[in-house]
Amino acid sequence: MITQEEIERSRTPAELRQFVAKTRARVEADPNELKSARRKVGFYKMFVDEIIPLALAADYLCESNDRLQPVHGNQGYDVVLLDPAGNQKGKVEIAKPYDGKANAEDVKLLEKRGYGEIKIQDLGAGLAEVAALIIRTARDKSIKDYSDCTLLIAGVIAPPFDCELEPLAKSAELLCEDLRGLKYNANRVILVVPPLPQCYVVQG
Repeated sequence: MITQEEIERSRTPAELRQFVAKTRARVEADPNELKSARRKVGFYKMFVDEIIPLALAADYLCESNDRLQPVHGNQGYDVVLLDPAGNQKGKVEIAKPYDGKANAEDVKLLEKRGYGEIKIQDLGAGLAEVAALIIRTARDKSIKDYSDCTLLIAGVIAPPFDCELEPLAKSAELLCEDLRGLKYNANRVILVVPPLPQCYVVQG
């Protein structure tokens, strides 16, 4: 089981990506751990909802020799950014919109028959399916005070095929334009859509 100590350790962007890769490999090799991760038991929820998107966006959030320190709790931010000397240089709030009920039902199907809900859609249309949920979450965040934070919005989609990456990137750019229509009380706002390698600057 993943621990709070593992989650909250400060790491450089490269170290954070390495931690995510090693943890995923370890979890996927153990059926019981994989079940816990899918159900987001304990600190797996923080790992899936916050650490994975954070690792993808780390290079956009700080310099390569800075460190990111995730913080568990309800303190109004999820990550502290530290310079090489250990001084605080910023904070990050992570917003990961998702349909909790639909996700729970999909996990049940996955555990029962080995695959989740089957969806028929155009190639690259995965982001469009959840765009309204992402925009609603962004709108909720836009009325809150994150003036001392970078707001990181993580789009949640099913893993795409390689041929979907190009249309998915175009969908992300269109979503970003919609998100820019909102005014945020934050230092910066960044959109990350796993597994697209680039992030999208919404504000700042």
